[in-house]
Amino acid sequence: MSLKIIESKENPFLRRKEILAEIEAAKSPSRQEVRELLSQQLKSDKELTVIKDIRGKFGSDKFSVKAFIYQNKKDMDETEPKPKAKPGAPGQPAQAPAQAPAKK
Repeated sequence: MSLKIIESKENPFLRRKEILAEIEAAKSPSRQEVRELLSQQLKSDKELTVIKDIRGKFGSDKFSVKAFIYQNKKDMDETEPKPKAKPGAPGQPAQAPAQAPAKK
């Protein structure tokens, strides 16, 4: 798997680096694999790297990647959306399925 940085720009307002890259791989890479490749190549902390998008074209072995690398954990937590909890997950009250009104 090889990684090529296409564009890298600094965003001072959100205190992050925005990366556009291209990965050549036999199969679609996972977000974890891409995060590790980026952190190795750019010598950054992989905990502060967020992979936004991995796109490939049918039949091609090249994938385009959009990623953000934050300067610190606080900036990342303030900017990135929090994932929604799944119903019935630990710490979430279980909800009964909604019942349709009875027909007369």
